[in-house]
Amino acid sequence: MGNNVDGINRSLSTHLPLHTETATATHGAEGAHGTGAVNQVSAATAETEIRAISEYLKTQVFAGHKQAPVTPPRDVSAARLTEINAHNAGVTRNNAQLDAIADSRARVLHGLNETPATIADTLAKAEKLDRLASRSSSAFRAIPFASATVLQYAKPEITQGAWLPAPLQPLTPFISGAVSGIMDQVGTGVMNRVTDDAHYLKAPAAKLHDALAESARRNAPGLTQKSVDMGVGIQGYSARNLLRAGVATTLAGSPKAQALTDTVISSAGGLVANGLFGNRMHTTENRDHQRGGAFIFGRKDTQPKPLDDETDWLAAYQGVKDASYSGAALNAGKRLAGMPLDILTDSSKAVRSLVSATSLTQNGLALAGGFAGVGKLQEMATKNITNPYLKTAVSQLTNTAASSAVFAGWTTAGVVTGPATEAAEDLLQNGVKNAASATVSFVGDQAAAGGRAVGSLADRTTRAAVTTAADLRAEYDNHVRRRDRNPDIDMV
Repeated sequence: MGNNVDGINRSLSTHLPLHTETATATHGAEGAHGTGAVNQVSAATAETEIRAISEYLKTQVFAGHKQAPVTPPRDVSAARLTEINAHNAGVTRNNAQLDAIADSRARVLHGLNETPATIADTLAKAEKLDRLASRSSSAFRAIPFASATVLQYAKPEITQGAWLPAPLQPLTPFISGAVSGIMDQVGTGVMNRVTDDAHYLKAPAAKLHDALAESARRNAPGLTQKSVDMGVGIQGYSARNLLRAGVATTLAGSPKAQALTDTVISSAGGLVANGLFGNRMHTTENRDHQRGGAFIFGRKDTQPKPLDDETDWLAAYQGVKDASYSGAALNAGKRLAGMPLDILTDSSKAVRSLVSATSLTQNGLALAGGFAGVGKLQEMATKNITNPYLKTAVSQLTNTAASSAVFAGWTTAGVVTGPATEAAEDLLQNGVKNAASATVSFVGDQAAAGGRAVGSLADRTTRAAVTTAADLRAEYDNHVRRRDRNPDIDMV
């Protein structure tokens, strides 16, 4: 917060643009009085312009990241009031930091002759470039899945299952989905370096000031919302399947042409469908404040500095201003050129990911199992149909309807499996393990206590036995002595 206070307290006229300095100073008769007047007007104009930029950043760029304080109800408990007060203190702190960032950025931007209009144009340009990157990278990541379709068309014996040992022949319906899932898992695994960090209006939490990083975490959608968003976004594949259904029905009289055309539509249409998926996810991220201009202006330097001295955000902003579509294409080409090295570096990691819980659930259960079920439904729906055109139409429409659920289940599995696995691991490590440890400790303590009790009893028993023996001995000696003295008494 020290940096932010520094940013707030600096005079708004610290950063003056070139066009507001004393270039218009008069000469001659007006003398120093005229120059001073011009300086005052320039300073006042600059301060007004800086405030306009700051207000634009606060109301248009950072507005979605600010919070309103919570008003305590009348009958609030003391404990709840303490929670509300702590929450409101955090809200005030974060809002103040965002305002300080806006004021600081406004001073620097004004010094670069920026205005609210030029800033808005720059951010609009960044949004267009980012959306293009989302579409193209998502389409690119669909290539392994599309390649699986082509492979199964070129080598139909793969999915026919004759190569499986006899005991495994019942697994034949699962082959198609499993092949697609495996190729997608490994293929996209080696594409991460090509497609990651390709956006201007996104940044990881580690590169953001605390208030913005906290806002991104707070506004992030939950598992249910993410599952719904991805389930809807993936339905571009259903639109592709409707096209397949129409074309396949038309070509039902020419099986070879039908198979080839269906493969082309499946593979090429898959790229388009995944591009639409990326576009939809981009839109939901905008809705949830997970991207935007705030992720440029809210960046912090690696080494802590006063706000006015930070440069990482300015480099990001300047990067947008210098960007172009041709430059984006050149950058994409450079990334692709480095992909062979990425494959060598990441292929083993991608293969290992096949046995992760998420991969097994997505590719084994959702995709392989799902498409096996779709195939069974197609078989049942068409078993009594002999007309090739009608049979194709029913089969394709059944595939379209059933696959829409499979694709939604596929994306949902990717969303929920990881957190579910982590929760299970946490339960085992911190719940069951701790409970077992506590139980063992309790049993051990009780055993030790029992041992001490037994030892104490044995000790008391021993002491009692020794004492009893001593008493008996004393009694015996006394009796003997009495018997020995009796004659003396008689004699007396």
